Amino acid sequence: FSNHVVTSLNLNDNAVGTRGIAKLSPLLQKSTLQCLEMKNTGLAQADAASLREILHGATLKKLDLGRNQLGPQGAIEIAQLLKVCDNLESFSYAGCRPLKEGTGALCAGLAQIPSEYLVVLNLDDCQVGPNDAASDLSICLQKSPRLQALILNGNSLELDGLQQVLNALQGSHAALRHLD
Repeated sequence: FSNHVVTSLNLNDNAVGTRGIAKLSPLLQKSTLQCLEMKNTGLAQADAASLREILHGATLKKLDLGRNQLGPQGAIEIAQLLKVCDNLESFSYAGCRPLKEGTGALCAGLAQIPSEYLVVLNLDDCQVGPNDAASDLSICLQKSPRLQALILNGNSLELDGLQQVLNALQGSHAALRHLD
């Protein structure tokens, strides 16, 4: 793959798993990679650390890891990756079962990115609640004037968390088109 300029890689609904990540490593390490879609690819918690290391130098604009079994430890690893994603426009961790601990780490990672580029954020079925995760998510949203889609289905924001999110969206002046 050394002669190829791959900017987008869609592996959705393929059984990639640990062995697939190892085989795809040369392609995933390309500095030209901007879009990586790995929804429902059989990734487990241990694979998140490998992805974090492999993708560290990528200039990702889109990262979709939805419907994998990454869990809380995987979320902690992916949160570290998010901190170096300076141009992230779209992120999905939908249905990866990060539980409260992992969701907190993801939201803390999102709060640290320069989120003025963020257009789509999908944290469906994570556990954003009226806690630090909602506060960190609100920090991210406050800095996201380009945000068009926010998916928070299956969370338990309650009234306090919901108020934080709504205040952040209002403060960002985002032209939100899709809110779940």
